[in-house]
Amino acid sequence: MTQNSSAGPEAAAGAVRPGAWLWAGLALLLAGWTFFPILIHGGPGHPMALVQHWLYDDNYSYGFLIPPLALYFVWERWEELRGLPAEGSAWGLAVLALAFLVFAAGTLGGVLVLPRASAIVLLLGAILWIGGWRWTRELLFPVLFLFLMLPIPNVILNQIAFPLQLFAAEVAEETLFLLEVPVRRMGNVMYLPHTQLEVAQACSGLRSLLALTTTGVVFAYFFGRTWLQRGLIVAVSIPIAILVNAARVAITGLLAHRYGMEVASGFFHTLEGFGMFALAFALMAVTGFAIVRLLPDPRTADPSGGGP
Repeated sequence: MTQNSSAGPEAAAGAVRPGAWLWAGLALLLAGWTFFPILIHGGPGHPMALVQHWLYDDNYSYGFLIPPLALYFVWERWEELRGLPAEGSAWGLAVLALAFLVFAAGTLGGVLVLPRASAIVLLLGAILWIGGWRWTRELLFPVLFLFLMLPIPNVILNQIAFPLQLFAAEVAEETLFLLEVPVRRMGNVMYLPHTQLEVAQACSGLRSLLALTTTGVVFAYFFGRTWLQRGLIVAVSIPIAILVNAARVAITGLLAHRYGMEVASGFFHTLEGFGMFALAFALMAVTGFAIVRLLPDPRTADPSGGGP
């Protein structure tokens, strides 16, 4: 009797209440019926489903990698999660209600990002409701990481893209001038002796900025040891992506001047894009490792100051 009574509280703490599984199943069915069109079909009111967005918008082609990476982050924590008691919190119901309110507001208002974001909020609420605060704390990063797969609303995207176009054109103009290439710029259009080069939205660097920032988050997760290190790694990925794209525009202008737009805009232009992104990643990695080395984790520092 003594052994059974001592094991009882542990088993009770670690087990999920039977009724919770029923409610969880009903919630998942309701969530699937509500959110599946957003993710896959893009039915009425959803002109472009999330998966279709990843397929047809090059700015977000990396979106397919986000869910598998999030699952990997969960798998890494699985041993810790198995040892945690599932102590559901009623606050999870409030988060679930918030998710459906966000979904309704986005659907009625035609703001597509809100229904998509509400699916992630719903997932967070379900974890809090069934698993409790400790489960939520362990799974918070994998869940929040899913927000990186959501396309940015066009009204915000355009406000970001045009300044990037102008900056890339300005840097390219100055670079070509230093290389003694005759160039004159008006806005985001550069005029060369025999051709002109427009820095369109596709050349703004927005695509590489989004991809490299997401890569920076993953890099910071694996190699950063403190929040300061991780924040700096993600932060430096932004100027690196912008500057490398400006260098790419300058190289394109140089090729257009010397070999014509046929060469500058052909296969080499695509190859150049992959090469410059690889360069940006290498710069971010080197900078990231430098940050980790120069800003050591105080938790691993020798309290005796390194003496014998």
